[in-house]
Amino acid sequence: MRKALSTAFFFLVFLVVFAEAEYRFSGDIDYPPFEYNNERGIPVGFNVDILRAISKALDFEIEIKLRTWTNARTALESGQIDGLLGMYYSEGRDSLVDFSNPHIVLHGSIFSNKFAGKFSSLNDLRESRIAVQKGDLMDEIVSAELVGSDIVRVEYPEIALWMLNERQVDAVLLGTLQGLFLLEELSLKDVVMSDNPFIRLEYCFAVREGDRELVSLLNEGLSIISSNGEYRRIYNKWFGGIDGTDTSDFWRTFLLFLLPGGIITLLVLGGMYLWNRALRRQVREKTESLSQRLEEEKSIEAQLALSIRRYKSMSETISDYYYEVEYSDNGGDPEVWRSDSYERISGYNIDEPELQEFDWESVVHPDDLDSYRRHVESVRSGNSQQLEYRIIRKDGTIRWVSEFSRPSYSGGASGIKSIC
Repeated sequence: MRKALSTAFFFLVFLVVFAEAEYRFSGDIDYPPFEYNNERGIPVGFNVDILRAISKALDFEIEIKLRTWTNARTALESGQIDGLLGMYYSEGRDSLVDFSNPHIVLHGSIFSNKFAGKFSSLNDLRESRIAVQKGDLMDEIVSAELVGSDIVRVEYPEIALWMLNERQVDAVLLGTLQGLFLLEELSLKDVVMSDNPFIRLEYCFAVREGDRELVSLLNEGLSIISSNGEYRRIYNKWFGGIDGTDTSDFWRTFLLFLLPGGIITLLVLGGMYLWNRALRRQVREKTESLSQRLEEEKSIEAQLALSIRRYKSMSETISDYYYEVEYSDNGGDPEVWRSDSYERISGYNIDEPELQEFDWESVVHPDDLDSYRRHVESVRSGNSQQLEYRIIRKDGTIRWVSEFSRPSYSGGASGIKSIC
């Protein structure tokens, strides 16, 4: 019997020990939206959801019990709990506890009453009455940097903002997101926030000094929920409506901005498509017209080449010599064209250098030169003339030729067309 009772006792102890949560966490009982008890006394908030997501991802048990911030810090430093849900990192605090990687990076802002105006820096607060949460990082900052200032320390940030709204204090120092969340929740219309934050804050899990195993576990869990999208879902749940990242506003944004922009884009693209089609049609028509002109020019060139071949064959066959001389109005050298029969009549090759400039008079017999010159002048005066005269061939022989010449006019220039 005694042995059975002993066995039952140890079994109950075993159940009690392993029924306890593996890790015990605490936090601020009233620090929305990060951690607070809801109306049923259940811990809720961004920090709570993040820790629960990590414990689910890594399959370990947790227990969460919220206290006042002062009592929560005391419980961690005395070893009553394993960790805090959220604590702002500072070098001074790092000597008392160990920190995980930040699960959110925040900024601290100065809140003031709109009737008193905004503050731009901590230096502007030296003559002011400032409210902070007792034991919060903001309390530590003003205590260190605004020595001698009138500092009002309260248990909860809502009290500080309410006092500011009632103008009982001049300023409140809070995290930006938390302050905006509370202003909306409390409907405080007379409180405004500074244009620029005055500090960057890393919000982390805090564990007992030296508990590197738990720090590694929390960091691993943060990495997992960041990669699988769970972190983003939790963030949007608590801060989407504050920082403008709420995906529930997507359709409103779509209807107001994206849809009209899309319609305009479609109209522009449609216009570009129609213009492109019209341009392609014009290019095609121009190309067809150009191709037709090229074919016509090729036909003309072919006909011209045929005419040249026929003329060359004819000029090589007949014994008559034909030449044209065109005189310019400005007195320049005349332009000369000779048929291939020139060589048979005169004995001179048409391509010889001495014949590149027209000098028919050089082959005319000296006794007939005056008659030839009068003949040329008469033709240039507008008369058609015929003349028989002698030429001296290249081999020195004398040959009689009969030349018929008539005047020609082209583009304002005069000329002579002759056949011998």
